[in-house]
Amino acid sequence: MQSGNRIFISYAREDQEFAERIYAFLRLTGFRPWMDVHDLIAGEQWAVAIHNALEDAAFVVICLSPRSVDKRGFLQKEIRTALEHRDNYLESDVYLIPALLEDCPIPRALRDFQYVDCRRKDWASKLAGAIRAGFERRA
Repeated sequence: MQSGNRIFISYAREDQEFAERIYAFLRLTGFRPWMDVHDLIAGEQWAVAIHNALEDAAFVVICLSPRSVDKRGFLQKEIRTALEHRDNYLESDVYLIPALLEDCPIPRALRDFQYVDCRRKDWASKLAGAIRAGFERRA
């Protein structure tokens, strides 16, 4: 897969442990996830690198928890950027995948998107299935 087939993982720093589980699962499944702690290179301007990775991503997984939905800052910017890029796709395309890590209010801008419920045992297969369906719909 090319870099344009990467899966950007957006998360609050406090949710890094579960975001790492998502990253590891996606790699083991043969996908190419992108996560700042793994893919930023020393010396890169991190804000620019994250923006470029987000723009180049085929999918964006947004981790939702009480910590992420109430947090101001870069995560909210990532959500806004992903929503802007979503406009480049057909309504039936899968691009933005909310991942509900814990009970929390879903941000208004994401309420129309079906989420993967990471509280369930089958979260990993649901996430992989959504990504596969997304690739198939674009083929």
